[in-house]
Amino acid sequence: PPPEPPAAGPAAAAAAPNNLSPAATADYVKKLLALHDKYLDLVISCFGDSAIFHKSMKDAFEVFVNMKIKNCSTAELFANYCDSLLNSSGIGAKMSEEDIETELEKVVRVFTYLNDKDIFQEFSRKLLSKRLLLEKSHSDDAERLLITKLKLRCGSHFTSKLEGMVTDMNLSKDIQSGFATWVKEKVLLDVPALTDAPAYVPEVAVDAGGDSADTAAAAARAAEITASDAARIRGLDFNVRVLTTGHWPTYQEDKLTLPIELEKYFTLFKAYYDMRTSQRVLRWLHQLGKGSLETTAFKGNKKMPKVEITVNTQQICILLLFNDHDELTLGRICELLGVPNDENIWMYILPLSKKYPLLTRAPDSPKDMSDAAAFRLNTDYSPARRKISVPIPIARLSREEKDEVQSSVVEDRRHSIESAIVRVMKQHKQMEYQQLVVEVSKLLMTVFKPDPKQIKARTEDLITREYLERDDDNSQLYKYLA
Repeated sequence: PPPEPPAAGPAAAAAAPNNLSPAATADYVKKLLALHDKYLDLVISCFGDSAIFHKSMKDAFEVFVNMKIKNCSTAELFANYCDSLLNSSGIGAKMSEEDIETELEKVVRVFTYLNDKDIFQEFSRKLLSKRLLLEKSHSDDAERLLITKLKLRCGSHFTSKLEGMVTDMNLSKDIQSGFATWVKEKVLLDVPALTDAPAYVPEVAVDAGGDSADTAAAAARAAEITASDAARIRGLDFNVRVLTTGHWPTYQEDKLTLPIELEKYFTLFKAYYDMRTSQRVLRWLHQLGKGSLETTAFKGNKKMPKVEITVNTQQICILLLFNDHDELTLGRICELLGVPNDENIWMYILPLSKKYPLLTRAPDSPKDMSDAAAFRLNTDYSPARRKISVPIPIARLSREEKDEVQSSVVEDRRHSIESAIVRVMKQHKQMEYQQLVVEVSKLLMTVFKPDPKQIKARTEDLITREYLERDDDNSQLYKYLA
């Protein structure tokens, strides 16, 4: 029998509704992998590695592996488990490289039983992006290993986006190195006096034009992009990662009005990038950036007159506003930053006023998050250590991101089914509908199991768009229109 889903408990209660907690996910997947190891060993040692018994075991596992566990597919649970193995703050942090490799091999082996491999692919892409951009990858070799194993099982088309992401991180390092040299040799003398700002600001920009070079052997090197690679401009280390649209998950561009202390650096990088290529356009994704600020504003601990705060780019902008204001309402903060007063700005302000009380509400401030809510810098704050790291709001997948995965998979499947139909019909010129369903299913089974109803719907759409036509004498016979 398959392993039972973890019972609800304190850990599970902390998770989102109808979802397993990270600990429960790891526990379930470990039991599932152990069950597979048990029966695989049984087939090999007791039944002579018989192909018939291998097929029987495969058929049995496919039944329950494709069941949902508390509204989560096993594909999502596998992606979360791999993220925990590869994340520097996950269970893999306490494991050796050999143990991580062994676990990944077990996961990929059972992964082949999934009908919805594309769901695993999309969740893995989301989670990989967070590991790379937040510098949370535990091991470059392990990242490369997982991509290689998936590529061997499903083909290069399955891992092309994952490889493109790690390639972007490598190319970004080259771009950053060129920018640092350009600033040092040619630009710094011509730049009007830049304000000293002792901070390290890694930023993210999406390259909206074309694909980057395809290097299949690219390694995940996000963790190597550190302050040492940044361009140092009058006291500020400025580091930009340039991402290629198409490889990475879709991110909404935020229209953030940057404080003058930061804007000049973004303008400088744009000038360098425009000089480097005139065919591409940068869109800044500030929600994926982070940086460090040094300040002497907090007087609560006399032993720590200066502290270093690592926060998201939006939070940097919020804190810098208090250089010029003793008190700001939330409405005024939104006005200065050029953003609406909604949940997005709340998730950046609340961590600064609760868990890490760098900000405090004014005495007469409303307790809600209305425009009238007023905040001050909490100069009485007593930091326990010199370096304060405020958790990045995007570190985990939100409910909205999980919903985006599902909608993205549905859209990708639509295009995949249409492409498969056209490929089959282009090769055979004409084919009866039932045979077409069989051939299209064969092409797509390596990634997902298509629903015959979906194939029918896409076929009808292709007929409407005049890619195919029905035979006049046989309605079940389709013809390809060149």
